[in-house]
This record gives sequence, structure tokens and C-alpha cells, in this order.
Amino acid sequence: MLPSAEVVNLSRLQFGATALYHFLFVPLTLGLSWILVIMGIQGSARKSDGSIDSRQYIHGVLIAANQDA
Repeated sequence: MLPSAEVVNLSRLQFGATALYHFLFVPLTLGLSWILVIMGIQGSARKSDGSIDSRQYIHGVLIAANQDA
């Protein structure tokens, strides 16, 4: 017995959404991770008073948002 057209269409929609999510957010997260590593190596991660640089903070927030999504 074949599944109904509605089930097939919903399955295709779910697959498309999952593929799109992985196509966009996995490379974004990996790229942001490397940006944080490079900024840390260059020494721009900390200011002279010991606080975190705003660029690293913003990228860290974006990674955290991608991990929770």
C-alpha cells in the first residue's frame, strides 16, 4: 500500500527544511569558530584591562544562538 500524497508532500517538506538548515547553519557555526580562534591567537581577544573584545563577544553570541537552534 502506497502512502497518501499528503504524507509524501509533508515528508518532502520536512526533508527540505532539514537540508536547508544544515546547509546554512553548520558552515556558519564552523566559520565563526575559526574566526574566534584566529582572534584569540592574534591577541585581539582581550583588551588591556582584561575585558573581552566586542568582536569576539558578538561572534560568541552568534555561535551560542546557532548551537541552541
